[in-house]
Amino acid sequence: MLYLAHHPESACFWWRFAAGAGNSGAAYCLYLDHLSLGDDRDAWFWKRQVTSLVRSIPDQGFEFDPEEFLGALEHFTGYSARHHISRTVPTGGMEADFDRLPDQHTDNGLVCRPGACLADRIHELAGRP
Repeated sequence: MLYLAHHPESACFWWRFAAGAGNSGAAYCLYLDHLSLGDDRDAWFWKRQVTSLVRSIPDQGFEFDPEEFLGALEHFTGYSARHHISRTVPTGGMEADFDRLPDQHTDNGLVCRPGACLADRIHELAGRP
């Protein structure tokens, strides 16, 4: 949400926070971000983190190879980029809430963590309980 709202520094901060807590999606976002900036060293670090985090996912009744999983993500990302596929992110009328986020920042200018109400609304939009 922060990245789409043109706050990449804050998005990277929270991606790092989430990746450090074991979120492979956040690690993948960091990989793509560093790759887009030409920072190959950090990009490959985050790519290895994605693979490591995927390996640590508890058994969900199916098996997959972390390298195949990452390969599938890269195939999809590359296809989307080559064909200029982008989808509108559904906001459910929350634009004003998103616009207010930058007003809530730390002394160093990073956007603060959204409140529980906003997080609940985002989960609802994403179809998560």
